[in-house]
Amino acid sequence: MKALNTRCRLMTAMCCAALLISRPALAVITSVPLEDKGVPLTSQTVTIVFPDGTTVEEETDDEGILIFDFPGSGKYQILHGGKTIKTVSIGGGATGLSTGKLLTGGLLLVGGGIALSNSGGGSSSSPSSNPGSGPGTTPDPTPDPTPDPTPDPDPGTDPDPDPGTDPDPDPGTDPDPDPDPDPGTDPDPDPGTDPGPGPAVLSVPNTEFALVHQQGVDPCPQPFASNLQIANTGESAMDYSFADPGPLVVVNGAMSGTLSPGGMVSLATAFSCESFSVGSNATATSVEGEDVPTSLSVGSVAVSWDINVLAPIPDPGQFAFSPAGNPTRTKTHTVGSSPCPDPFSAFVITNVGGSPINYMFTSVPSFLVPPMQPSGTLAPGQTRSVNTSFSCDNFNMGMNNAALVIETVDSETSDPTGSGQVNYQLNVVN
Repeated sequence: MKALNTRCRLMTAMCCAALLISRPALAVITSVPLEDKGVPLTSQTVTIVFPDGTTVEEETDDEGILIFDFPGSGKYQILHGGKTIKTVSIGGGATGLSTGKLLTGGLLLVGGGIALSNSGGGSSSSPSSNPGSGPGTTPDPTPDPTPDPTPDPDPGTDPDPDPGTDPDPDPGTDPDPDPDPDPGTDPDPDPGTDPGPGPAVLSVPNTEFALVHQQGVDPCPQPFASNLQIANTGESAMDYSFADPGPLVVVNGAMSGTLSPGGMVSLATAFSCESFSVGSNATATSVEGEDVPTSLSVGSVAVSWDINVLAPIPDPGQFAFSPAGNPTRTKTHTVGSSPCPDPFSAFVITNVGGSPINYMFTSVPSFLVPPMQPSGTLAPGQTRSVNTSFSCDNFNMGMNNAALVIETVDSETSDPTGSGQVNYQLNVVN
Protein backbone atom coordinates (compact mmCIF):
# COMPACT_ATOMS: atom_id res chain seq x y z
CA MET A 1 0.00 0.00 0.00
CA LYS A 2 2.80 2.42 0.89
CA ALA A 3 4.57 1.76 -2.42
CA LEU A 4 1.29 2.38 -4.28
CA ASN A 5 0.78 5.73 -2.49
CA THR A 6 4.36 6.65 -3.20
CA ARG A 7 3.97 5.95 -6.90
CA CYS A 8 0.72 8.02 -7.02
CA ARG A 9 2.40 10.97 -5.39
CA LEU A 10 5.31 10.69 -7.79
CA MET A 11 2.99 10.72 -10.81
CA THR A 12 1.10 13.77 -9.48
CA ALA A 13 4.33 15.69 -8.99
CA MET A 14 5.55 14.83 -12.47
CA CYS A 15 2.28 16.02 -14.04
CA CYS A 16 2.41 19.31 -12.14
CA ALA A 17 6.03 19.83 -13.16
CA ALA A 18 5.19 19.18 -16.80
CA LEU A 19 2.39 21.72 -16.70
CA LEU A 20 4.57 24.34 -15.04
CA ILE A 21 7.54 23.82 -17.37
CA SER A 22 5.38 24.04 -20.54
CA ARG A 23 4.60 27.78 -19.89
CA PRO A 24 1.70 28.64 -22.22
CA ALA A 25 1.76 31.80 -24.29
CA LEU A 26 0.86 35.05 -22.57
CA ALA A 27 -2.95 35.25 -22.42
CA VAL A 28 -5.48 36.44 -19.91
CA ILE A 29 -9.07 35.36 -19.93
CA THR A 30 -10.96 38.07 -18.07
CA SER A 31 -14.57 38.58 -17.08
CA VAL A 32 -15.42 42.29 -17.23
CA PRO A 33 -18.73 43.63 -15.89
CA LEU A 34 -19.99 46.41 -18.19
CA GLU A 35 -22.42 49.19 -17.29
CA ASP A 36 -23.65 52.40 -18.91
CA LYS A 37 -24.86 54.99 -16.40
CA GLY A 38 -25.31 52.29 -13.78
CA VAL A 39 -27.33 49.97 -16.05
CA PRO A 40 -25.72 46.58 -16.93
CA LEU A 41 -25.18 46.14 -20.68
CA THR A 42 -26.93 42.78 -20.98
CA SER A 43 -26.67 40.89 -24.29
CA GLN A 44 -25.09 43.91 -26.02
CA THR A 45 -22.48 44.07 -28.76
CA VAL A 46 -19.39 46.02 -27.72
CA THR A 47 -16.19 46.96 -29.55
CA ILE A 48 -12.78 46.12 -28.05
CA VAL A 49 -9.95 48.42 -29.20
CA PHE A 50 -6.53 46.73 -28.92
CA PRO A 51 -3.40 48.70 -27.91
CA ASP A 52 -2.30 48.75 -31.55
CA GLY A 53 -5.62 50.26 -32.68
CA THR A 54 -7.22 47.14 -34.18
CA THR A 55 -10.77 46.33 -33.10
CA VAL A 56 -12.98 43.32 -32.56
CA GLU A 57 -16.65 43.01 -31.61
CA GLU A 58 -17.87 40.78 -28.77
CA GLU A 59 -21.20 40.29 -26.97
CA THR A 60 -21.94 40.46 -23.26
CA ASP A 61 -23.93 37.77 -21.48
CA ASP A 62 -27.40 38.16 -19.93
CA GLU A 63 -25.85 39.67 -16.80
CA GLY A 64 -23.77 42.31 -18.60
CA ILE A 65 -20.46 40.36 -18.27
CA LEU A 66 -17.90 40.36 -21.10
CA ILE A 67 -15.65 37.28 -21.15
CA PHE A 68 -12.66 37.80 -23.42
CA ASP A 69 -9.19 36.33 -23.98
CA PHE A 70 -6.90 39.39 -23.92
CA PRO A 71 -3.88 38.31 -26.02
CA GLY A 72 -1.19 40.50 -24.46
CA SER A 73 -0.26 43.29 -22.10
CA GLY A 74 -1.39 46.87 -22.59
CA LYS A 75 -4.55 48.98 -22.35
CA TYR A 76 -7.74 47.80 -24.07
CA GLN A 77 -10.67 50.19 -24.57
CA ILE A 78 -14.23 48.83 -24.56
CA LEU A 79 -16.71 50.94 -26.55
CA HIS A 80 -20.51 50.83 -26.69
CA GLY A 81 -22.59 53.13 -28.83
CA GLY A 82 -19.48 54.96 -30.01
CA LYS A 83 -18.23 55.97 -26.57
CA THR A 84 -15.67 54.46 -24.18
CA ILE A 85 -17.33 52.77 -21.21
CA LYS A 86 -14.31 50.98 -19.72
CA THR A 87 -10.55 50.65 -20.08
CA VAL A 88 -8.88 47.34 -19.17
CA SER A 89 -5.15 47.33 -18.35
CA ILE A 90 -3.31 44.02 -18.76
CA GLY A 91 0.19 44.22 -17.16
CA GLY A 92 3.27 41.94 -17.42
CA GLY A 93 5.96 41.26 -14.78
CA ALA A 94 9.67 40.62 -15.13
CA THR A 95 9.02 36.95 -15.84
CA GLY A 96 6.51 37.65 -18.57
CA LEU A 97 3.62 36.52 -16.37
CA SER A 98 0.29 38.31 -16.53
CA THR A 99 -2.53 38.53 -14.09
CA GLY A 100 -6.23 38.60 -14.72
CA LYS A 101 -9.49 38.29 -12.89
CA LEU A 102 -10.24 34.57 -12.27
CA LEU A 103 -13.34 33.10 -13.83
CA THR A 104 -15.77 31.82 -11.20
CA GLY A 105 -15.83 28.02 -11.21
CA GLY A 106 -13.27 27.87 -14.00
CA LEU A 107 -9.56 27.49 -14.83
CA LEU A 108 -7.36 30.47 -15.72
CA LEU A 109 -3.97 29.92 -17.38
CA VAL A 110 -1.68 32.88 -16.67
CA GLY A 111 1.53 32.70 -18.80
CA GLY A 112 3.85 30.26 -16.98
CA GLY A 113 1.58 29.35 -14.05
CA ILE A 114 -1.69 27.59 -13.30
CA ALA A 115 -4.48 29.27 -11.35
CA LEU A 116 -7.56 27.48 -10.08
CA SER A 117 -10.72 29.22 -8.93
CA ASN A 118 -14.03 28.10 -7.50
CA SER A 119 -17.18 29.81 -6.42
CA GLY A 120 -15.42 31.04 -3.29
CA GLY A 121 -12.49 32.82 -5.03
CA GLY A 122 -9.16 31.92 -6.63
CA SER A 123 -5.61 31.05 -5.68
CA SER A 124 -2.35 30.59 -7.53
CA SER A 125 0.58 28.21 -7.15
CA SER A 126 4.18 28.18 -8.31
CA PRO A 127 6.65 25.30 -8.77
CA SER A 128 8.15 24.04 -5.48
CA SER A 129 11.66 22.75 -4.96
CA ASN A 130 10.12 19.60 -3.48
CA PRO A 131 7.50 18.18 -5.85
CA GLY A 132 6.40 15.75 -3.15
CA SER A 133 5.16 18.52 -0.85
CA GLY A 134 2.15 20.72 -0.86
CA PRO A 135 -1.56 20.33 -0.20
CA GLY A 136 -1.86 17.52 -2.75
CA THR A 137 0.61 15.32 -0.78
CA THR A 138 -0.61 15.78 2.78
CA PRO A 139 -0.05 12.39 4.58
CA ASP A 140 -3.01 10.23 5.44
CA PRO A 141 -3.78 11.08 9.11
CA THR A 142 -4.95 7.48 9.71
CA PRO A 143 -2.06 5.00 9.43
CA ASP A 144 -2.61 1.78 7.55
CA PRO A 145 -3.18 -0.86 10.30
CA THR A 146 -2.25 -3.68 7.97
CA PRO A 147 1.46 -3.98 7.19
CA ASP A 148 2.48 -4.14 3.59
CA PRO A 149 2.97 -7.82 2.78
CA THR A 150 5.34 -6.92 -0.01
CA PRO A 151 8.57 -5.40 1.27
CA ASP A 152 9.80 -2.19 -0.37
CA PRO A 153 12.42 -3.42 -2.90
CA ASP A 154 14.64 -0.39 -2.38
CA PRO A 155 13.53 1.79 0.52
CA GLY A 156 16.83 3.63 0.54
CA THR A 157 16.21 5.02 -2.97
CA ASP A 158 12.52 5.79 -2.53
CA PRO A 159 12.14 9.08 -4.45
CA ASP A 160 9.17 10.01 -2.29
CA PRO A 161 10.44 10.45 1.26
CA ASP A 162 8.17 10.00 4.22
CA PRO A 163 5.83 12.99 4.16
CA GLY A 164 6.06 13.09 7.93
CA THR A 165 9.73 14.09 7.64
CA ASP A 166 9.34 16.29 4.56
CA PRO A 167 11.86 19.14 5.02
CA ASP A 168 9.70 21.47 2.89
CA PRO A 169 7.15 22.96 5.28
CA ASP A 170 3.48 23.29 4.47
CA PRO A 171 3.17 25.96 1.70
CA GLY A 172 0.39 27.50 3.74
CA THR A 173 3.02 28.46 6.33
CA ASP A 174 5.89 28.99 3.89
CA PRO A 175 7.96 31.90 5.28
CA ASP A 176 8.80 32.87 1.71
CA PRO A 177 5.48 34.26 0.39
CA ASP A 178 4.49 33.93 -3.21
CA PRO A 179 5.79 37.14 -4.87
CA ASP A 180 2.87 37.11 -7.29
CA PRO A 181 -0.23 37.59 -5.14
CA ASP A 182 -3.51 36.00 -6.02
CA PRO A 183 -5.11 38.35 -8.58
CA GLY A 184 -8.44 37.66 -6.94
CA THR A 185 -7.18 39.30 -3.74
CA ASP A 186 -4.82 41.82 -5.35
CA PRO A 187 -4.94 45.03 -3.28
CA ASP A 188 -4.61 46.97 -6.52
CA PRO A 189 -8.18 47.58 -7.69
CA ASP A 190 -9.33 46.07 -10.95
CA PRO A 191 -8.22 48.53 -13.67
CA GLY A 192 -11.29 47.55 -15.65
CA THR A 193 -13.41 49.63 -13.29
CA ASP A 194 -11.64 52.91 -14.19
CA PRO A 195 -12.61 53.73 -17.78
CA GLY A 196 -11.37 57.33 -17.58
CA PRO A 197 -13.21 60.30 -19.11
CA GLY A 198 -15.12 59.80 -22.34
CA PRO A 199 -14.63 61.95 -25.46
CA ALA A 200 -16.04 65.41 -26.06
CA VAL A 201 -19.50 65.65 -27.71
CA LEU A 202 -20.45 68.55 -30.04
CA SER A 203 -24.00 69.91 -29.65
CA VAL A 204 -25.61 72.76 -31.66
CA PRO A 205 -29.28 73.05 -30.57
CA ASN A 206 -30.44 75.56 -33.20
CA THR A 207 -29.06 75.24 -36.72
CA GLU A 208 -31.52 77.31 -38.81
CA PHE A 209 -32.01 81.08 -38.54
CA ALA A 210 -34.44 83.22 -40.57
CA LEU A 211 -35.88 86.75 -40.65
CA VAL A 212 -37.80 89.18 -42.89
CA HIS A 213 -36.22 92.58 -43.46
CA GLN A 214 -38.36 95.53 -44.58
CA GLN A 215 -36.16 98.14 -46.18
CA GLY A 216 -36.63 101.57 -44.72
CA VAL A 217 -38.40 100.18 -41.62
CA ASP A 218 -36.27 97.52 -39.91
CA PRO A 219 -32.91 98.38 -38.29
CA CYS A 220 -29.52 97.69 -39.81
CA PRO A 221 -27.88 95.42 -38.76
CA GLN A 222 -31.05 93.47 -37.87
CA PRO A 223 -30.48 90.75 -35.20
CA PHE A 224 -31.87 87.25 -35.56
CA ALA A 225 -34.40 86.20 -32.92
CA SER A 226 -32.17 83.54 -31.28
CA ASN A 227 -28.44 83.03 -30.72
CA LEU A 228 -26.13 80.42 -32.20
CA GLN A 229 -25.31 78.12 -29.27
CA ILE A 230 -22.36 75.67 -29.32
CA ALA A 231 -22.06 73.21 -26.40
CA ASN A 232 -19.78 70.38 -25.24
CA THR A 233 -21.94 67.66 -23.66
CA GLY A 234 -19.08 65.12 -23.40
CA GLU A 235 -16.54 64.31 -20.69
CA SER A 236 -13.38 65.83 -22.24
CA ALA A 237 -12.45 69.34 -23.38
CA MET A 238 -13.44 70.28 -26.96
CA ASP A 239 -12.13 72.79 -29.51
CA TYR A 240 -14.81 74.34 -31.75
CA SER A 241 -14.52 76.48 -34.87
CA PHE A 242 -16.56 77.62 -37.88
CA ALA A 243 -15.87 79.65 -40.99
CA ASP A 244 -17.15 83.20 -41.50
CA PRO A 245 -20.67 82.86 -43.00
CA GLY A 246 -20.01 85.74 -45.38
CA PRO A 247 -21.07 89.39 -45.82
CA LEU A 248 -24.79 88.74 -45.26
CA VAL A 249 -24.34 87.80 -41.58
CA VAL A 250 -22.50 89.52 -38.74
CA VAL A 251 -21.30 87.23 -35.88
CA ASN A 252 -20.87 88.87 -32.48
CA GLY A 253 -18.36 86.64 -30.67
CA ALA A 254 -15.43 84.29 -31.17
CA MET A 255 -15.76 81.88 -34.08
CA SER A 256 -13.30 79.45 -32.43
CA GLY A 257 -12.39 78.45 -28.89
CA THR A 258 -12.21 75.67 -26.29
CA LEU A 259 -15.14 74.38 -24.23
CA SER A 260 -14.70 72.40 -21.03
CA PRO A 261 -17.03 69.42 -20.37
CA GLY A 262 -20.54 70.86 -19.99
CA GLY A 263 -19.44 74.26 -21.34
CA MET A 264 -21.39 76.36 -23.87
CA VAL A 265 -20.90 79.55 -25.89
CA SER A 266 -23.82 81.70 -27.13
CA LEU A 267 -23.18 83.92 -30.18
CA ALA A 268 -25.55 86.65 -31.42
CA THR A 269 -25.86 86.96 -35.21
CA ALA A 270 -27.48 89.67 -37.33
CA PHE A 271 -28.37 90.52 -40.95
CA SER A 272 -25.71 93.02 -42.08
CA CYS A 273 -27.94 94.86 -44.65
CA GLU A 274 -25.06 94.45 -47.13
CA SER A 275 -24.52 92.45 -50.33
CA PHE A 276 -28.20 91.46 -50.62
CA SER A 277 -30.92 91.52 -53.25
CA VAL A 278 -34.64 92.08 -52.90
CA GLY A 279 -36.20 88.67 -52.20
CA SER A 280 -34.62 85.55 -50.72
CA ASN A 281 -30.98 85.57 -49.55
CA ALA A 282 -29.17 82.62 -47.90
CA THR A 283 -25.76 81.70 -46.49
CA ALA A 284 -24.37 78.81 -44.42
CA THR A 285 -21.35 77.48 -42.53
CA SER A 286 -20.36 74.37 -40.52
CA VAL A 287 -19.40 74.15 -36.86
CA GLU A 288 -16.52 71.71 -36.29
CA GLY A 289 -15.68 69.97 -32.99
CA GLU A 290 -12.41 68.28 -31.96
CA ASP A 291 -11.67 66.23 -28.84
CA VAL A 292 -8.72 67.93 -27.11
CA PRO A 293 -7.05 64.83 -25.52
CA THR A 294 -7.09 62.79 -28.75
CA SER A 295 -7.22 65.53 -31.44
CA LEU A 296 -9.97 63.48 -33.10
CA SER A 297 -13.02 65.04 -34.76
CA VAL A 298 -16.22 64.73 -32.76
CA GLY A 299 -18.53 65.93 -35.51
CA SER A 300 -19.56 68.70 -37.89
CA VAL A 301 -22.91 70.53 -37.76
CA ALA A 302 -24.27 72.65 -40.65
CA VAL A 303 -25.79 76.04 -39.76
CA SER A 304 -27.83 78.20 -42.19
CA TRP A 305 -29.23 81.74 -42.30
CA ASP A 306 -32.15 82.82 -44.57
CA ILE A 307 -33.10 86.48 -45.07
CA ASN A 308 -36.14 87.67 -47.04
CA VAL A 309 -35.60 91.32 -48.03
CA LEU A 310 -38.70 93.36 -48.95
CA ALA A 311 -38.57 96.33 -51.30
CA PRO A 312 -38.87 99.78 -49.69
CA ILE A 313 -42.39 100.97 -48.99
CA PRO A 314 -43.07 103.96 -51.27
CA ASP A 315 -44.21 107.25 -49.83
CA PRO A 316 -47.95 107.80 -50.24
CA GLY A 317 -49.18 109.80 -53.20
CA GLN A 318 -49.74 113.52 -52.69
CA PHE A 319 -51.74 115.92 -54.82
CA ALA A 320 -50.51 119.41 -55.64
CA PHE A 321 -51.07 122.18 -58.14
CA SER A 322 -48.19 123.38 -60.27
CA PRO A 323 -47.28 125.99 -59.42
CA ALA A 324 -48.16 125.37 -55.81
CA GLY A 325 -51.22 126.86 -54.18
CA ASN A 326 -54.82 127.15 -55.27
CA PRO A 327 -54.87 129.00 -58.60
CA THR A 328 -57.30 131.75 -59.59
CA ARG A 329 -58.59 132.18 -63.13
CA THR A 330 -60.10 135.53 -64.23
CA LYS A 331 -61.90 136.60 -67.43
CA THR A 332 -63.94 139.47 -68.83
CA HIS A 333 -66.48 138.33 -71.37
CA THR A 334 -68.09 140.82 -73.72
CA VAL A 335 -71.46 139.69 -74.92
CA GLY A 336 -71.66 139.66 -78.68
CA SER A 337 -67.96 139.96 -79.32
CA SER A 338 -66.21 137.33 -77.14
CA PRO A 339 -66.21 133.72 -78.33
CA CYS A 340 -68.46 131.10 -76.86
CA PRO A 341 -67.31 129.02 -75.21
CA ASP A 342 -64.73 131.45 -73.94
CA PRO A 343 -61.62 129.56 -72.60
CA PHE A 344 -59.86 130.31 -69.32
CA SER A 345 -56.09 129.83 -69.04
CA ALA A 346 -55.08 126.24 -68.18
CA PHE A 347 -53.91 125.03 -64.77
CA VAL A 348 -51.64 122.03 -63.90
CA ILE A 349 -52.14 119.25 -61.33
CA THR A 350 -49.34 116.85 -60.20
CA ASN A 351 -48.59 113.89 -57.89
CA VAL A 352 -45.61 114.82 -55.72
CA GLY A 353 -45.82 111.59 -53.57
CA GLY A 354 -44.44 108.09 -54.00
CA SER A 355 -47.60 106.16 -54.90
CA PRO A 356 -50.23 106.59 -57.64
CA ILE A 357 -53.28 108.72 -56.88
CA ASN A 358 -56.77 108.93 -58.36
CA TYR A 359 -58.28 112.39 -58.89
CA MET A 360 -61.78 113.70 -59.69
CA PHE A 361 -63.34 117.16 -60.16
CA THR A 362 -66.35 118.03 -58.03
CA SER A 363 -68.54 121.12 -57.52
CA VAL A 364 -68.20 122.39 -61.10
CA PRO A 365 -69.48 126.00 -61.40
CA SER A 366 -72.72 126.37 -63.45
CA PHE A 367 -71.19 128.74 -65.99
CA LEU A 368 -68.18 126.46 -66.60
CA VAL A 369 -67.71 123.82 -69.25
CA PRO A 370 -66.51 120.71 -67.25
CA PRO A 371 -62.92 119.54 -67.92
CA MET A 372 -62.59 117.05 -70.74
CA GLN A 373 -61.13 114.48 -68.23
CA PRO A 374 -63.27 114.84 -65.10
CA SER A 375 -61.25 112.00 -63.39
CA GLY A 376 -58.05 109.99 -63.84
CA THR A 377 -54.85 108.62 -62.30
CA LEU A 378 -51.52 110.29 -61.73
CA ALA A 379 -48.34 108.20 -61.23
CA PRO A 380 -45.68 109.46 -58.81
CA GLY A 381 -44.19 112.66 -60.34
CA GLN A 382 -46.74 112.80 -63.17
CA THR A 383 -48.40 116.16 -64.14
CA ARG A 384 -51.53 116.97 -66.16
CA SER A 385 -52.70 120.22 -67.73
CA VAL A 386 -56.45 120.96 -67.36
CA ASN A 387 -58.41 123.32 -69.63
CA THR A 388 -61.76 124.94 -68.72
CA SER A 389 -64.06 127.44 -70.53
CA PHE A 390 -66.96 129.86 -69.93
CA SER A 391 -70.00 128.18 -71.41
CA CYS A 392 -71.84 131.50 -72.09
CA ASP A 393 -74.75 130.10 -70.17
CA ASN A 394 -76.07 130.19 -66.58
CA PHE A 395 -74.37 133.47 -65.72
CA ASN A 396 -75.23 136.88 -64.38
CA MET A 397 -74.24 140.15 -65.94
CA GLY A 398 -71.40 141.59 -64.03
CA MET A 399 -69.12 139.62 -61.68
CA ASN A 400 -69.59 135.82 -61.27
CA ASN A 401 -67.45 134.06 -58.61
CA ALA A 402 -67.22 130.25 -58.20
CA ALA A 403 -64.73 127.41 -57.47
CA LEU A 404 -63.85 124.13 -59.13
CA VAL A 405 -62.93 121.53 -56.44
CA ILE A 406 -60.57 118.55 -57.00
CA GLU A 407 -60.33 115.49 -54.66
CA THR A 408 -57.57 112.76 -54.72
CA VAL A 409 -57.11 109.34 -53.04
CA ASP A 410 -54.35 106.66 -52.96
CA SER A 411 -54.85 104.23 -55.83
CA GLU A 412 -54.25 101.13 -53.65
CA THR A 413 -55.60 102.08 -50.24
CA SER A 414 -58.20 104.75 -51.21
CA ASP A 415 -56.81 106.89 -48.42
CA PRO A 416 -57.20 110.63 -49.10
CA THR A 417 -54.06 112.17 -50.57
CA GLY A 418 -55.08 115.82 -50.79
CA SER A 419 -57.55 118.21 -52.35
CA GLY A 420 -57.62 121.71 -53.85
CA GLN A 421 -59.73 124.19 -55.73
CA VAL A 422 -59.46 126.53 -58.70
CA ASN A 423 -61.11 129.92 -58.08
CA TYR A 424 -62.96 131.58 -61.02
CA GLN A 425 -63.74 135.29 -61.38
CA LEU A 426 -65.90 135.90 -64.46
CA ASN A 427 -67.01 139.44 -65.42
CA VAL A 428 -69.72 139.53 -68.12
CA VAL A 429 -70.20 142.87 -69.87
CA ASN A 430 -72.04 144.27 -72.95
